[in-house]
Amino acid sequence: MSARLSGWRWQHKHLGRAECTMLQSIADTGTEHRARRMLAGEGQHLRSVLLDLDQQPGNVKRVPRQFVVVAHVALGQIGQADAKFGQQGKFLGRQPPRCEPGLKQRAPEHVARMGVVGPFLGRPFAGRGAAEHQPQTGAQNIGKDRAVRGGRNGFGQAHGGHFTELGSTAGDVRCTSTVLTSNRYKCLDALGNSVSEEILINMTPRETRVGVVENGMLQELHVERASRRGYVGNVYKGRVQRVMPGMQAVFVDIGLERAAFLHASDIVRPPLPEAAEVSTGNGASNGHMPSISELVHEGQEIVVQVVKDPIGTKGARLSTHLSIPSRYLVLLPHARTLGISTRIEDDNERQRLKEVLTSLIGEDASSPPRLGYIVRTNAEGQSAESLAFDVTYLGKVWRVVQENIAKAKVGDRVYEELALPLRALRDLLNDDIEKVRVDSRETYEKVAKFVHKFMPSLDDRIEHYSGERPIFDLYGVEDEIQRALRKEVPLKSGGYLIVDQTEAMTTIDVNTGGYLGTRNLEETVYRTNLEAAQAAARQLRLRNLGGIIIIDFIDMTDEEHKRQVIRMLEKGLARDHAKTTVYPMSPLGLVEMTRKRTTESLERQLCEPCPACMGRGTVKTAETVTYEIFREITRAVRQFNAQKLLVMASPKVVGRILEEESAAVAELEEFISKSIRFQAEEHYSQEQFDVVLL
Repeated sequence: MSARLSGWRWQHKHLGRAECTMLQSIADTGTEHRARRMLAGEGQHLRSVLLDLDQQPGNVKRVPRQFVVVAHVALGQIGQADAKFGQQGKFLGRQPPRCEPGLKQRAPEHVARMGVVGPFLGRPFAGRGAAEHQPQTGAQNIGKDRAVRGGRNGFGQAHGGHFTELGSTAGDVRCTSTVLTSNRYKCLDALGNSVSEEILINMTPRETRVGVVENGMLQELHVERASRRGYVGNVYKGRVQRVMPGMQAVFVDIGLERAAFLHASDIVRPPLPEAAEVSTGNGASNGHMPSISELVHEGQEIVVQVVKDPIGTKGARLSTHLSIPSRYLVLLPHARTLGISTRIEDDNERQRLKEVLTSLIGEDASSPPRLGYIVRTNAEGQSAESLAFDVTYLGKVWRVVQENIAKAKVGDRVYEELALPLRALRDLLNDDIEKVRVDSRETYEKVAKFVHKFMPSLDDRIEHYSGERPIFDLYGVEDEIQRALRKEVPLKSGGYLIVDQTEAMTTIDVNTGGYLGTRNLEETVYRTNLEAAQAAARQLRLRNLGGIIIIDFIDMTDEEHKRQVIRMLEKGLARDHAKTTVYPMSPLGLVEMTRKRTTESLERQLCEPCPACMGRGTVKTAETVTYEIFREITRAVRQFNAQKLLVMASPKVVGRILEEESAAVAELEEFISKSIRFQAEEHYSQEQFDVVLL
C-alpha cells in the first residue's frame, strides 16, 4: 500500500478487509482521490461512481472489478455485487496481500454498529445505511438553519385553456410536527448527520414510481398507475345528492364511483393552509355554525376540490374552499387573507415579503376583485420579480378555471392535478435535493422543461439515467419495497418492530428480540426504544401510514429516558412532509400520534386481501375444519335423506381425517347409519369444504 494511502487509512480505523482491498485496488490504478471521497463515510459518492460506470461501460476498464463489487457491498446491494463478481469467495475470502497488519483485529469493534451484513466476509460492512439504526443517548442540538420543506410546491392543469403547467391542492404549507412548528432544521437526519438526498423517477407504460433516497436508503415511495390515478387537488362541478343533518354533512356526486363527502366545516369556515399565519384581511367567522340544511340543499350544483382520496370503503373528502399553489404563493380565490408561512422565522424577511405582496395585489384590502394569498416557505429570499410572476400567473390560472366552471356540466373536472413525476418535483424538489434521476427520455425532457421554467436555479439537478440496469435495482429500492410490505421490521441491535395496519389505526409493537444488552435491563430497554423510535419514524414515512398511530414501546421507569425516546421520535419525523402530532408517553409506555393521510398506504396500493383468509392474516387449523365437517354432516343428515355422503376438502384436512380421526369417522358413520367418503381437492383452501348428499 502506498505511503500516502496508508497514512490516510490510519485516520479511518473502522475500515475492514474489503474496504482495504478496494482502497488498494484504486490506489494501484492511480485514483487515490476517489478512494478518499468514497470511503469518507459518504455512500453517495460510491453510488455516483457506480452510476458513472453503468452509463459509460468503457470506464470499467480503468476501474477494477473488485472496486465495483465492494462498492455494492458497502451500499447494501448484495445482489448486484454477486452479479458483478460471481466468484466472491475467491476474492474477498482471503487476506489482501498488502493490507496492513492488525487491521483485521481492529475492524470488528467499529463495524459492529454499522452497515449491512454481506455474504463475502460473514460480518457487517461499514456503510451509511446503518445510520438510521444507530442508538443515540442524548438530545441532539440540530440547530435552526434551513427548514425541512413540506407541502406542495407547484402547479397543475386547467382544462379548456393553454395553461398546462398549473397546480392545485388544499392545505399547502404544512407543519412537520406540533412540537417542532417553531423550529427549522438543516438537511440532517435524527442523529444530526448531514443527509444526502436524491429523487428517483422510474417510468413504465402503465406505472410510474418516484422514490426519495436519503444516504442510500429509501425513505418515501409514491406510486401512480394509469388505471387508478389520485384525485387530490382536482376541482369538480358536483351536485348534492343527499343532505344528512345528523352528521352536518352532505354527499356530493362529482362523477366518481362513490359519492364524495363534504362536511359543513368545509363550507362555513375556510381553513388556511396549515402552518400559515394570517397577516391581513378578514378571516372567516368563528361564530356559531349554521345547520347543513341552511347551507346547501339536495340537487344544488356546487364547485368542490378533493382534499383526500377515497380510502378503503370511504369516498373522497371535499372542500368548497379552493387553493391553487404556485412555486412561491398559494392562491385562495374565496378568501381575502394575506398570510406568511410561519416557517419563515426572520421578522425582517416576513415584513419584506408582506410589503412586496401587498404592493403587488393592491393597497386596498377591501377591494372586491382582490384574492387571498399565502406566501410559501419557498419564497424566503426571493425577489419581488419572482413573486410578481407568480401573482400574474395565478391570476391567469384562476380566470381559466372560472371559464371552465361556467361551461362545465355536473361531474366534469375543471382543474386537474399534475401527473406524478411533475407533482413529485413540485412537492419535493428544493435546494437540499442533490440529484433527480429519470430513467425515461420522454419524461426527462418534460421534467427538465418544467424545472427550467419554474425552478431555473435547480436546472443542474436533473439527470437522465440511461444505464442497462433498472434504476431502482441500482439503488436497492426494489428490495426495500419488499421489506416495507412485511409486518416485521428487524433492528440492527437484534430487536424488531411489528407493524400492524387496521381499519381504525396502525399499531407498532417494539420487542427486544435477541438484544441482551450489556449493563442492566433499564439500559437495554432504553437503547432498544431509541433505535425503535428512529426506525418507526422511517417506516411511517416509507409505508405512508396515516390516521391514528399507537407505538407500544417497552416499559421504562426512568422519566428522562422516556423524554429522550420521544425526542428521538420527533426528530425522526422532522423530515416527514406529512403533518404529524405526537403526544406524551402514557404510563403504559404507549405513544399516541397522528399523521395526516391523503392517500392510501403503500400496502393498500400494492396489495389486496388474501383470498384464503379474507384478509385476517390467519386460517383455521386442519383440526378446526375437521370438527366443522363433522358438525355439517350431522346437520345435513337431519335435514335431508341420503344413502351416502361425499366430503370434498383440502388435502391436508382429508389427510388428517383419514389418519388421525379414523376412529371418529367410524363412530359418526355408525351414528348416522350412512357411509362417508372423503375426497381431496387440490384447489380447495384449508378452510373450504363441501358435503355432498348422494
